[in-house]
Amino acid sequence: MTYQEIALDSRKKCLDLVFKAQTSHIGSLFSCADIMAVLFESANLSKDKFVCSKGWVAALIYFHQARKGLIPNSDLDRYCMEGEKKYIGLIEPIGGFGAEFAGGSMQMGTAAAVGFALAQQLNKEGGKVFCLESDGAIGGGLIWESFAIASHHNLSNLCVIFDIN
Repeated sequence: MTYQEIALDSRKKCLDLVFKAQTSHIGSLFSCADIMAVLFESANLSKDKFVCSKGWVAALIYFHQARKGLIPNSDLDRYCMEGEKKYIGLIEPIGGFGAEFAGGSMQMGTAAAVGFALAQQLNKEGGKVFCLESDGAIGGGLIWESFAIASHHNLSNLCVIFDIN
């Protein structure tokens, strides 16, 4: 499958999940579907880390985790259902690529990604740390402080992607 086909499948599935759960954030999910398709297809899921600062795109992360066999595909049916504790509308740190940090508050994901990247570098673990951040976070001070720390430590293993949504 091409990246475009994977992104289209993810949009269809996320729309279905959001409709069944009667939740929201469709625009945010759709705006980064292409980025997520490339990321999940290209990353080394056993060595790399992914922090999604746009925590409201949980359905998209769960879709890709299921596609890659990190969670059972049947778990997608639990998304935001009444009483659900694990697969809610905001990323929870349940483990696996894309769910190692609880995102949601703008800028926090970038700071966490810098911490993960620094730990990888200090421990000589190898791998990369990817972070998906919303364009709305660009104006905040924590982003720039995080970038200053990343620059100071020469974190060449860090990649922050801004979704212009």
